[in-house]
Amino acid sequence: MLSIQVNGLNEALASIKDMSERRIKAAAATALTRTAREIEKKWQGDIKSNIDRPTKRTSEATVVLKATAQRLQSEVKLKDKVGSGMSPAEY
Repeated sequence: MLSIQVNGLNEALASIKDMSERRIKAAAATALTRTAREIEKKWQGDIKSNIDRPTKRTSEATVVLKATAQRLQSEVKLKDKVGSGMSPAEY
């Protein structure tokens, strides 16, 4: 489980009080997507360091589902379907 601690939240909220709800949601979506991309990089590094000579398909087996202003949720997943051969999740 991922736990995030925020310091200075009251100050941050005061600085955005004049922003529209649409801009706040767009900024939140950007932050969620950027965080997911950082997690994806970490996962890719873990794959490369923990699997002996991973193929390109295996080392690039992660995918990020981006957040949007309408869907404030971002996901990092392993690709589990491939055209042929063994899927990265099975490997």
